[in-house]
Amino acid sequence: MNWTTFFALLARDAHVARRNFIPVILQTMLQPMLFVFVFGQVMVRSGMMASSFQNILLPGIMPSAW
Repeated sequence: MNWTTFFALLARDAHVARRNFIPVILQTMLQPMLFVFVFGQVMVRSGMMASSFQNILLPGIMPSAW
């Protein structure tokens, strides 16, 4: 592996993330919330998943998101 290339790509990604700081933060926070909403509310209420799925979804998603 070429470490110079790795660090150049890492610096480029950091630069892009700094330029798009607000959208990156919003996407990072909204993605787990939307996941919980869709799989915990929409699919359970439509009958596609058992209601017991809600009990394991939120505790499983939140630690992995933070």
